[in-house]
Amino acid sequence: MKKAYEDDVVGIPDLLKAHRLDLMAKYGAYSVPFADDELMDAFKDQVLCSQNFYAQPRLVVFIHDYGSLRAELDGVMHVDLNLERSYMLDATRKLVEWASSQEFSLIDINVFPHKLKQGTPEADLLKRLIIYLWDNYIEISEASDIVFIVSGSSCRLLAPLLTTRPVDKRVSAFVQIVGTLEPTRVPLTQPELRRWFIERSLVIIPESHPTRFTGKWVKNCGVVETT
Repeated sequence: MKKAYEDDVVGIPDLLKAHRLDLMAKYGAYSVPFADDELMDAFKDQVLCSQNFYAQPRLVVFIHDYGSLRAELDGVMHVDLNLERSYMLDATRKLVEWASSQEFSLIDINVFPHKLKQGTPEADLLKRLIIYLWDNYIEISEASDIVFIVSGSSCRLLAPLLTTRPVDKRVSAFVQIVGTLEPTRVPLTQPELRRWFIERSLVIIPESHPTRFTGKWVKNCGVVETT
């Protein structure tokens, strides 16, 4: 029976990609191309940006792994797939509509890859993706006020960007929606960068988060809010 329906099965990542493409088309967005063949194979149509990307002074960078239920629901015992799909679609829709209403430019980065080249660690590929997008798109934009909104396991990708690129020159805020995971924090070995990051960091966690965010945790993360 499974074989008979295989050609008709559409995965959650494909459904979400189709939704995002339709939504972004409504607001005049386009898919970001890659000169790197491996990144192109893994993230084709996974990175979208608004038409005003190079023209607006404020840029919203939305990084997520929507489509990876394993990452989104880590530690959750019971899953309602329809509910989770609706949540992911609604989150994207609201963010795109909000950015458009404010006339902000937007780059939407889904770091859930289509496929991985054999022998390539996923963590290394994701680091290359974020650095590539910063060097080839974000840094050469006209934006002087950049806001990162990062969701789920994608939060860990802030670390290589913070420690290898001069983000402190133009980034004004980091919003991490971590779910049951932990947020990115700057190492104690870089006190000036750590202090700068904490002053611009907002972490949003559910009340059921397994870590108790008090004392030093709060100091290391910036502002922490529960939902």
